[in-house]
This record gives sequence, C-alpha cells and structure tokens, in this order.
Amino acid sequence: MIGYLFRVELPVRDKPNEGQRPVDDVRAMAVAVQANLVQLKIAECKRLGKPTSQHAIDLQSPGAVRRFRETLVDLEFLKSAPAMHLHLRLRESWGQYCFMRWAFSVDSKESYDFSAPCGPSELRCPAVLESKHAELHALLWRIRFEQRLRDVPGDSDRELSEEDRSLAKRIPAEAFGTPVAQCPDDELVLAACEHAGMLAALRWIMDSRRKWGEAGIMDVGERPF
Repeated sequence: MIGYLFRVELPVRDKPNEGQRPVDDVRAMAVAVQANLVQLKIAECKRLGKPTSQHAIDLQSPGAVRRFRETLVDLEFLKSAPAMHLHLRLRESWGQYCFMRWAFSVDSKESYDFSAPCGPSELRCPAVLESKHAELHALLWRIRFEQRLRDVPGDSDRELSEEDRSLAKRIPAEAFGTPVAQCPDDELVLAACEHAGMLAALRWIMDSRRKWGEAGIMDVGERPF
C-alpha cells in the first residue's frame, strides 16, 4: 500500500533563511533519491521473482546520477540485506521522494522524473518548510509513541507519562488512512519509515550544514511540539 502522507497546506509568506540549501542542490539530491528508490524497487522485485511493472511504485530511473553519488544505496546492501531491511529502506526512500515532490510543488499524480530538462526550479518558501517540519515532527513523534505504547508489557505502560498520553491525543496522526491507534503493527512500522525519510529530507534542505543520512537526522525530541 503506497500513498502520499501529507495533509496540511499552510499559506505562509516567505522569510529570509540563509541556511537553506540552494535549489540546484536540492534538485540534484532529488535525482539521487529517485535513483535509490528505483534500485531498491528493482532489488525487491528480484527477491520476489516478479517484474518491476507489477510493483506498487511506478517510477523510472533518472539515468546517470552526476551529483551526490556518495548517497546512492550500496550495491552489497541490495544483494545481501534481509528482505525486511530492504523493504524498510525502500519505504524510507519513498518518503524522501514524496517529500521532494512536495517541496517542489509537484502536484501531478503521475510518477515524476527529477532529471527531466524542464524540471521544477523553485522550492516552497522557508516559512512553509518550517511549518511542515513542525507537522512532520509531531506526526513521527505520535507514531513512535504508539510503538512505545505497544512495546511495553502489561502494567509497565504506567511508565509512559500522563503528559505524553495527553499530547498524543492532540495529534490526529494516521497511517495509510487509519488512525495510528488502530493501525496494524506492520503498517505502523512502514509509516514510521516513510515519515522518518520525509523528516530527514526536510532537515537536509533546511540546514546546509547537515549531511545526508547523518546520525540523528531522523530523531524526534522528547515532546512533539
């Protein structure tokens, strides 16, 4: 089950943000993200013994990746990673790809090739990116809180603070159209991977000092807000 996860649009005007990535850098990274997603899709289809045309993600290779080649998925991982690890990495990459589409205001429901000559040239304004960061952080915090809630055995869930429980009730998070409290465990894991991928891509765009895939770039704080 594949789907875009964004729900909120905020009409916020631009404001200066000197730390944001240049648009050309972001588009170049979007090409690398697309290439990773395609390679993960191909690897998964090989494992399953089915043609790529039957995969839920309908996306073609962007061709040669000329920049940020260091971020391309390792070939050894594609060959030897356990099937579940491969699928989780694919969902993380799907989240990154979806976020890049949103960041460039690509509204088409069709698959999009970031290497196209007439590709997008403008990012959403910094204020909107900051608002989206607050939203994604809260949603991922809520998903991970739900996972914590399910992981604690019996009465030990009393260790989860009432403040956290109250905050969780204020966040209407969904995973694939289902409220997270009602979502099956496996879909909750997939939703966490996709949201983490989106949050990481957003943080990389917003802060030019950060490195793609660096430790902690997907972390959430102790509180959602």
